[in-house]
Amino acid sequence: MSRNGHIDLEYAGRIRRFRLAIGELEELQEATGFGPVALLQRFFADDHNFVEVREVLRIGLMGGGVDASEAYELVRDLHQQPIVPAVASATVVLTAALERDSQEPVETDTPKDDAPKKELPNGQWAFADFYKGASVVGMTVEDVRRMSLWQFSAFVKGHNEANDPNAGKRLSEDEAQALWQEISGEAEAR
Repeated sequence: MSRNGHIDLEYAGRIRRFRLAIGELEELQEATGFGPVALLQRFFADDHNFVEVREVLRIGLMGGGVDASEAYELVRDLHQQPIVPAVASATVVLTAALERDSQEPVETDTPKDDAPKKELPNGQWAFADFYKGASVVGMTVEDVRRMSLWQFSAFVKGHNEANDPNAGKRLSEDEAQALWQEISGEAEAR
């Protein structure tokens, strides 16, 4: 697992870098209609379709540095290849984007929000929340779109610690885990 969410895989005859940072996860959600965690669950449940597999690979290639035309070319004939290796690659790419760094976890110090949140369909994420949070700390949308989830969490944690007027009032480990599950959609899966 890479902290910036990339993974290097053999694909189309050579080792290629795939990366789904926040911007690519947003693009993937728009392309498939499913949030990242829900899409990963579809892969594990063998309930996916060709477009979903292709889009994970195409967008992951672009996030890894391949230009758009080459990425399209690399996945263009995917439907003529065995589906199992393609699904396996897409699953690994999406997992790398969503995986947390177990060596250096980032706890969330976000205050509890008692307001009910509107549920989005298909486990979709409200990416506007990332951008609203970024504006508070002086980041641009493009800054956020280039970050992995781990990088964004670490940045927010550092900002919160440096600017917390209630320094002794932290979320418990259980509260932090519940918040992470809510953000990542894991709570919906349970």
